[in-house]
Amino acid sequence: MKNQKKKICFNEYNVLLDKTVYLPLASGLLQAYAQTNKLITDNYDFMPIFYKRDHPDKIVSAYNNPGVAAFSVYAWNEQLCLFVAKQIKKLFPQCLVVFGGPQVPFDAEKYFGLNPFIDVTVRGGGEKSFAQILERFISTSDFKDIPGISYRGSSGLCIKNNQEQPQAPGEDLDIFPSPYLSGVFDEFMKTEIQWQAIIETNRGCPFPCAYCFWGQGGLRKILRYFSIERVKEEIAWCAAHKIKYLFCADSNFGMSKRDNLISEYLIQTKAKSGYPERFRVNYGKNTDDNIFSIAKMLHQYSMEKAITISFQSFNEVALANVKRQNIKLSSFKSLQSKYMKDDIPTYSELILGLPGETYESWTNGLEECLSAGIKNNVFIYLCQILENTQLADPGYIAKHKLVISRVPMNEGHGAIRDPDVPPEFEDIIVGSYSMPVEDWKRSVVFSWVLQAFVGLKLAFFILIYLKERFNLKYTDFIKYVCDQESVSYSKTVLGKNIKVLNKLADSITGGSPHTVIMSVFGDIYWEPEEMFFLNISSFKDDFYNDMSSILMEFLREKKVEFKQEEIVDVVEYQRMRIPQYQPITRRKQQFQYNIPQYFADYFANKKLAVLPLEQTVLLDNPKDFSGDKRMFARQIILYGRKGSPQFYNLICRKLNDGSKGDV
Repeated sequence: MKNQKKKICFNEYNVLLDKTVYLPLASGLLQAYAQTNKLITDNYDFMPIFYKRDHPDKIVSAYNNPGVAAFSVYAWNEQLCLFVAKQIKKLFPQCLVVFGGPQVPFDAEKYFGLNPFIDVTVRGGGEKSFAQILERFISTSDFKDIPGISYRGSSGLCIKNNQEQPQAPGEDLDIFPSPYLSGVFDEFMKTEIQWQAIIETNRGCPFPCAYCFWGQGGLRKILRYFSIERVKEEIAWCAAHKIKYLFCADSNFGMSKRDNLISEYLIQTKAKSGYPERFRVNYGKNTDDNIFSIAKMLHQYSMEKAITISFQSFNEVALANVKRQNIKLSSFKSLQSKYMKDDIPTYSELILGLPGETYESWTNGLEECLSAGIKNNVFIYLCQILENTQLADPGYIAKHKLVISRVPMNEGHGAIRDPDVPPEFEDIIVGSYSMPVEDWKRSVVFSWVLQAFVGLKLAFFILIYLKERFNLKYTDFIKYVCDQESVSYSKTVLGKNIKVLNKLADSITGGSPHTVIMSVFGDIYWEPEEMFFLNISSFKDDFYNDMSSILMEFLREKKVEFKQEEIVDVVEYQRMRIPQYQPITRRKQQFQYNIPQYFADYFANKKLAVLPLEQTVLLDNPKDFSGDKRMFARQIILYGRKGSPQFYNLICRKLNDGSKGDV
């Protein structure tokens, strides 16, 4: 009598983002490689992959006498994986439960103790190990000597096989078949879901950053490559299946010369088919001319909105503590000028909470960042402690006196979680030997306001004016508005919203999430600086009416002489340039000073004195959202934040010399 095949059920619960979801690449790779082994295909059937977060009862009810349940575990799905796996083991005790992915500890003894329903864990890239597990499980549950795994022995205790999977000399990654090209994902394409895809052109990372899984936990610091032919075929598959958004999972795209060829092929493919529309990458850590060339190509064909130039920190002590080495500031400025010349938006990424950082070094570093190029956007992330990184090591935590807050993981711009689905969590650094918790709170509120003022442009022109006109630091005014405590200030729109941010910072240290729900603007989670921007947008005119008085009080405190009418004009110019969701009722404004031309010349790299010369400006065909808050938030934040600034354009109808033009 022929043995009944065992069923393999893959679980890779990805995040639903605005009705789109990623194809389950990790599970697809495991399946595609396993299916090359006749012994496995003769003894196993592969069930449809569970690919998105869902109600656990719905997932479990779909199981029918499984032989193997394999879970790809990430920070955003770990608790759901654990919950489902526990139920599966209870219902089907003979089912082999296998966990792999970056969230599974490489030293798994404690993990096995906490989760007695797990049978095997896999370290690093799992294609070979998983196939060997399946082969062995045909006849036994003894997984002795399989490299790259830990397993539960007959005593119930964890046994770690210390050997890692060997790599043959010259072996490339094409030994692992593509789930795109081998048909694993064909059934997915018959659904109505808007799929996004992930491709790899290589694996590994040469950089040992303490906060990152790639260099610390990836087990491979030497880069290994998929062939150019394989990558091109996967791109063509995505185009044929009308995949709009393609994410490249390489750790340092652009560091290899062959990345130019890949980029050229992407552009050719889009030109022929219209797909993929976007190609998102993690650029090389030390940005150079090769990356500039690639970024320029992708931007010209609207495949990349903005280019990342990451620093993480400007503090040398913090950088040394996390083994990070930045590009020189002079090189950054040179690259920045190149990007600006070609009208390519850029942004810098920094991480708040690295050990060695102080409030002073943090705010000074952000001043350096803005001074290197105010047109360069800034994104600030809270430092997470990821599994299998140096930051997660107990000795490292103790040495740097890290203060950690475990908070619910509600991903920014992710769909609001079903309360019946187990919540996920992330560990955030909210203090260290160099930055007490109270200083972290000040730093994070400062960071949120800076991103709203500069990135979302609420006070963009005001900050430029203060710097150019009075030689004040960009960050001076941000510090001032964050630290004000007067009764009159607390009643302003700005003061009230700073108070909201302070409460949020305090709640994060107590275990509350750092994203918020604002359903009137969309059924997703919003970042704090976005909440700040959207709240103020609801009181736009009141906010800027208050701003003139706040700005003048700030200048008095700085003992700076100013003309009141000039300040009013600057704030009015700022107000006119910021989009609003309310119907537009005022399209024309007269200025007593030449402020519109002053800013036009500034962005044309010209110097113009501020003079009492009247100018009248008109809004130039502004987008009228007619009260639609969701469309407004989608356009300005979801689509515009990492792209070109979302300003209203102005047309000047009257200059002192009678000319006219765009300003």
